Amino acid sequence: MSNIEEKDVLIIEDSPAVGILLKEFLNKLGLKKIHHCQNGKTGIESFKELVEADKVPLVFLDYN
Repeated sequence: MSNIEEKDVLIIEDSPAVGILLKEFLNKLGLKKIHHCQNGKTGIESFKELVEADKVPLVFLDYN
């Protein structure tokens, strides 16, 4: 089992305030590899890049 700090997280959230709060919360939980996108298009591109790098991110999609 890998360390939680090594997990990739992708936040796709159009509200900057919600994105910042979620990122700070996840940092407090020990997650360090957090990627944040502000729309679906860049979110999909980031997801594809992570998958191509053999990473499977935990995705938070538009919290509200």
